Amino acid sequence: MEDLFKKLKELMLLGDIGGDELSSRYRTYSETDEEKALADFRCRIAAGNGKAASTASLKWICYAAAAAVVILISTIALLLHRPGDGKPTLSQDTRLAMEQSGKSGKQEAGVTVLTEDALAKAVRANAANAETFASARRVTTEQTKEYWLTLDDGSVIHLNNDTYLIYPERNDARTREVILDGEAYFTVAKEASRPFIVHTKRGDIRVYGTEFNVSTREAGGTTEVVLVEGSVSITPTGGAERRIEPGQKATIGRTMTVESVDVEQYVAWNTGRFAFKDWPLGKVLEVICRWYGVSVSYADESLSRPKISGNFDRYEDLSTTIESLSTVTGLQFDLSEDNLFIHRP
Repeated sequence: MEDLFKKLKELMLLGDIGGDELSSRYRTYSETDEEKALADFRCRIAAGNGKAASTASLKWICYAAAAAVVILISTIALLLHRPGDGKPTLSQDTRLAMEQSGKSGKQEAGVTVLTEDALAKAVRANAANAETFASARRVTTEQTKEYWLTLDDGSVIHLNNDTYLIYPERNDARTREVILDGEAYFTVAKEASRPFIVHTKRGDIRVYGTEFNVSTREAGGTTEVVLVEGSVSITPTGGAERRIEPGQKATIGRTMTVESVDVEQYVAWNTGRFAFKDWPLGKVLEVICRWYGVSVSYADESLSRPKISGNFDRYEDLSTTIESLSTVTGLQFDLSEDNLFIHRP
């Protein structure tokens, strides 16, 4: 289904189909994939050291069977529509949050034009090239919003919620450079003569044409780079450059580590889903609650440790998502205003 979504998205960006048709096609095809969605969703306590699952594990698998009836993959098509000028833009429901005038610049066409002071500060913090960012714009998304941006070179950047991206107003320099804080999925147009550089506070990601995900808000202030296809090199602040291959994740902190991962878990949000395999419940809820703009707390910290696997529609109501999680885990999830409290029944 992800391959189908990708093909439909490409048609939309080329102008061959509109956002409404993208949504209709994807939902039609996803209905035929219901059995696979049911099979893919499973939830269990990890059976340590390769041993057989315990009775508790089997109980969780039984919960999963019930929950799978509730949770089906059903991705909405980004709520994009195509106005008269033929360029893809966000509908009212997914429009990015506008920064307040005077905080870091004036508002213009839904994007903040940075003042010289704000730009100089961002360039210094991310060790970016000041000349490239002689004039720049900043896109900022709300806690529960996302945004698609197409640069003048054809590169497409999907900003996750609570994220900002700074990019030059004119990208005619010898390099193509942006500054990121938050999370974004990049589909970079190939230009062998002009590398594409993503600046973060932890280091730089250098590419020539590829797809990858960057998140600067991981535990301990680390930055994660997950490569989907192509090749990128990463230069940590004060460190040496290192290349990673498709299917690998680089974690940049005081040092940089590289490991092979299930890429799908890190990029599923790009196609409207939450996907995870053997993640602690606490990490699952951290991701989900960040998207819905709520905090999470536990009656007992041990309740955040059981590992679960699953696949959720990112655009489903929070109440439906937590009802499914409650069924899966056997725990009580109480939502009060902007806090989700987890405890035993």
